[in-house]
Amino acid sequence: MVHSLKDLPSTLPPGMLIGAVFRRDSPYDVAVFHPKHKGSTLASLPEGSVIGTSSLRRSAQLKRAFPHLIIEDVRGNLNTRLNKLDAGDKYDALILAAAGMERMGWAERIEQVRDGLLFSRYLVLTTSLTCNYEILYKNVESDILRKTSQNYQ
Repeated sequence: MVHSLKDLPSTLPPGMLIGAVFRRDSPYDVAVFHPKHKGSTLASLPEGSVIGTSSLRRSAQLKRAFPHLIIEDVRGNLNTRLNKLDAGDKYDALILAAAGMERMGWAERIEQVRDGLLFSRYLVLTTSLTCNYEILYKNVESDILRKTSQNYQ
């Protein structure tokens, strides 16, 4: 299984191991605008523009930084969210993870990258992917742990 490392419990269930942690991608948030707002920034959007995000953290930061904007929840995978934006009937922009946009090959849609003043914090381990696996036989677990620990001595 592949998971975002930030979504794993701090104590893994018995029989589950982290097999690999991949290089971290960009931890930043980005704004993606409806085509009618191409070239805009969040600050320049008209009052009452609707910004979609699925993150409570991002919502709080946006409300504080841009009180003239309306922040609404948006759900679904990236395809679904971008389709909702492009439909043009609700959202003027979305706030998304840069890493997801880049992994999907949609970096060209990014109009504004967060900066330290816009979004002050991101979560530890954000954008770190891990491969997890379940140990079915105890001797396999011991062998994997022994080989892994030898590589780091």
